[in-house]
Amino acid sequence: MATRISLVTTTLNAETYLADCLASIASQRYPNLEHIVIDAGSTDRTTDILETHADQISEHRVVPGIGMYAGLKLGFSMSTGDVMGWINADDVLHPGALSLLDLLFAQNRQVSWVTGRPCLIDDENRAFAIPEHRYRSRRRFLAGDRHWIQQESTFWRRDLWERVGGLDETLDYAGDFDLWFRFYQQDRLFLLDCLLGAFRVHQQGQLSQQHAREYQREVDQVYGHFRKAQSRSARAASASLAMLDSLIRTRAHRHPGQCTAVLQALGLTETICFAPLLQFDPVRQIFHTSDRWM
Repeated sequence: MATRISLVTTTLNAETYLADCLASIASQRYPNLEHIVIDAGSTDRTTDILETHADQISEHRVVPGIGMYAGLKLGFSMSTGDVMGWINADDVLHPGALSLLDLLFAQNRQVSWVTGRPCLIDDENRAFAIPEHRYRSRRRFLAGDRHWIQQESTFWRRDLWERVGGLDETLDYAGDFDLWFRFYQQDRLFLLDCLLGAFRVHQQGQLSQQHAREYQREVDQVYGHFRKAQSRSARAASASLAMLDSLIRTRAHRHPGQCTAVLQALGLTETICFAPLLQFDPVRQIFHTSDRWM
């Protein structure tokens, strides 16, 4: 049986792009999908659009005035899937994304969370940028490396969500970053060299553009709380790892074998440098794991 996947969408006056979002989910034709929509009290055509697609939506609840992360947390509290993720009302899933996730999580028990290649689309659903994965070292991320992780392409197992306690609904803008930060403290992120979701770039009240400073302020807050909670010995260990990381990285491109051997001998391969990459073989329908120096 296909893995049960739960998607949550929060929306507020999203009539311009909502139909495209819902169509991208329906086109998956995924047999075991649970899609929950939380509407914060839309006054445009959002309700009409949702009613048109009612047969595709597992649960639709209107909660006037609810914040985005509070809405997501509510939606996920109602969900039952083994794999979870959210898709904003102005973004889309790529064709076949959910079937690919089904195979990935079924075949790779070591994967607790995964992110696909970043993808940016315009108003006409045209992809205009598919950047390479940025470096995803756990140690570097927790130490302050702020490379962004595209939320539309990121999915995780329910067990990981429960271990970290879900979203922090007190945050207004960086709830996704805070969730990734707490995920990273539990398990490493796997990179998938495939397209899963796409982020739409537009000018119609996009929070990520209008509140960039507030987002960064909340990111600083997340890091600040983490550092305050660390013991003196933990901070010292982090500083030592940073020095070793820097030293190893300067030699990695010329002497990758030696650097790998050193990290393996010290038991620090996962801690310091490798970003596990999953590549899909469409002929054999399996995933290959590749540890790369990045």
